[in-house]
Amino acid sequence: MKVILFGATGMVGQGVLRECLLDRRVETVLAIGRSSTGQHHEKLREIVRGDLLNLTPIEADLRGFDACFYCLGVSSVGMKEDLYRRLTYDLLEFLSRHVSGDWGDLCDDDRRENDLSVMEGFRILSAYRLPRTGVKLWIITEADRSATTFLLPSEY
Repeated sequence: MKVILFGATGMVGQGVLRECLLDRRVETVLAIGRSSTGQHHEKLREIVRGDLLNLTPIEADLRGFDACFYCLGVSSVGMKEDLYRRLTYDLLEFLSRHVSGDWGDLCDDDRRENDLSVMEGFRILSAYRLPRTGVKLWIITEADRSATTFLLPSEY
């Protein structure tokens, strides 16, 4: 099994990383985070990025995995509530809605297209508004299900 792990340096992520590296069924772990784990292991490959809200530059690296553990988070100590919420809650909430078939702020035609896309294996689009700012966020899953991307409409 090939695993992507977001947030391998945090309290939960460290435990997930340890178990993945020990498990003989896991052949590869791709750890993605804001800082390096500092670990060296034959199964482990790391991508360190300051901006985890835009994964487009590493899109090709995210293909071919069987599982994903999302353990990203930050300490709330000294952080403004809006930023803390955005980094730890909002993106995960939108992704959960997307994978469960809640397409967010789409017109009826686009909703029907998504329902068909799920059955036929086409590309899926969801749109949500960020709390407080009202900025629109798109989540797009590719037809072959190899990647899901978070985008602002201006980035499309």
